[in-house]
Amino acid sequence: MKHLSKATFIFITIFLLTFSAVQVTPAKDAGITELLISELTDLADENGNPDVTDFPDDNDYTDQSPFSNIVISDIFCDNGKLSIVVTNQGEEAVDKELRGGLDIWIDGILSWTYSWSTWECQEFRMPNGNCVIQPQILEDGEHIIQACLVAYDDAGNREDFFCAENTIMCEESSYVEPNPNDPDHPFEGNCVTAEDFFSTEDYNLPKVILGDITLTAATLPDGSLSELAITDCSGNDHLDISVPWSESNALKPSTIQFSEFMCPNGYPQVIEVTLKHGYYATLNAYNASGSMVDSETAASGSMAQTLTLSSADGIRRIDIDGAEICILEICWECEGGDVNDPVDPQCPEELLAEAFQKGYEAGLAAASSDTHENGENEDNRETCADFNMFSGVLHIPCVSLDGFEEGSYWVELQLSDPDTMSFIFMNAGLNR
Repeated sequence: MKHLSKATFIFITIFLLTFSAVQVTPAKDAGITELLISELTDLADENGNPDVTDFPDDNDYTDQSPFSNIVISDIFCDNGKLSIVVTNQGEEAVDKELRGGLDIWIDGILSWTYSWSTWECQEFRMPNGNCVIQPQILEDGEHIIQACLVAYDDAGNREDFFCAENTIMCEESSYVEPNPNDPDHPFEGNCVTAEDFFSTEDYNLPKVILGDITLTAATLPDGSLSELAITDCSGNDHLDISVPWSESNALKPSTIQFSEFMCPNGYPQVIEVTLKHGYYATLNAYNASGSMVDSETAASGSMAQTLTLSSADGIRRIDIDGAEICILEICWECEGGDVNDPVDPQCPEELLAEAFQKGYEAGLAAASSDTHENGENEDNRETCADFNMFSGVLHIPCVSLDGFEEGSYWVELQLSDPDTMSFIFMNAGLNR
């Protein structure tokens, strides 16, 4: 981290006090404070985080700058919700084409990055207008909130031009974040969340496997991955799936892929994705033939919302177009309402072992063949296998087992070595 010398700090302090045209209005709580670079980086150091921000060099944002009158005028807690007020202190409107953003740190951790264009409220562009940005519910207690307004140039480069801090106290709130897992949630089908498969945060993931659903990271224009993460990106104290970037210029978009064996008749016909976004989010659904069958775009705003996509042909995958996306829950519905049972957590170990043994050879043969068509195992019991080369998941849904409950069992194997076609056991369950 680049530290400022004492002389530089004094110079910047005198410069800001002498030449700054920005005036900060009092806050409702402990009092909002305009931050100097040294103060904000010191707070970042205390929390073990990298550089939080850099103030603009020299006087890039003077009275003549179109950004000069846009400030953060208040940071407070409103009925449990973090609230940040962005204000135009000038007497003239701000050009609607002027591009900017807002970064928010909660207790020293960068938690939200917004683009102004995604805000439903645009009143801050009007003379003396303001917008209240409320990204999340805060836990009860004291919180240090830091926020920086960001300017974008024509080349897409970003630079902080106004930073502020406030220590606020949030008390118990009657506000309740909408919960898609609520018993009254009207969707009839199966749903999964990150917490169904993960118990701790995880980062730098090229893909996330949630049983029959696989999420993949987008490929950036330079060929690297915009990796996924398992974290509480929604601020609801539950693990979610963070999709940081998957815009239209991606070499490959981030995807949500569905197994053909999720429903008795193939791919699910209805998909519901509950998400939040800080920039924008569009979901494009495709059938098994690769034709786009449905598309939904999330509304602007930071609250959780549910996008529903449907197709009588079934949905094989969803391409994600957007950035700063947080996926809370994925639900699916099968034709006629029949849904394959999820994994039975009480499934005995001997069942898993036998299912794995009986399905392994047939599944390996299916994965190794050019056509990946169905085969039969040496005992002539019916087996089916589907190998998804993109996700590396082998799904064997039709292994009949003697001595167990009537029906068939599915097995999932994960490709561990493409050269030797070696697999490791992932999961197993019952198809009724």
